[in-house]
Amino acid sequence: MSRKSVTLKRPEKPASAEAWINQVREEAAVRSSVEKKPTVRFTLDVDTDLHTRMKIECVRQGKKMSDVLRAILEREFPAA
Repeated sequence: MSRKSVTLKRPEKPASAEAWINQVREEAAVRSSVEKKPTVRFTLDVDTDLHTRMKIECVRQGKKMSDVLRAILEREFPAA
C-alpha cells in the first residue's frame, strides 16, 4: 500500500495576540448571529486531487472546507 503525504502551509499569524483574539471574536459573532436551521448530511464523492487542492487552499485561507462548500452552494442555489 502506498502512503500519500501532503504538506500544508499554515495561515499567516496575526500581527499580535490581541489582533488574533479580535479576529476569533468577530468570527464567533458572525457564526452565532446566523440563524440555526435544521441540517441534513450531504455526501459527495470527489477525485482525490480535487479534494487535496481544496484542502490546501482552505488551509491557506484559514477556512473550513464545509464553510466554503456551503458558500458555493448558496451562491449557485439562492433562496427564492
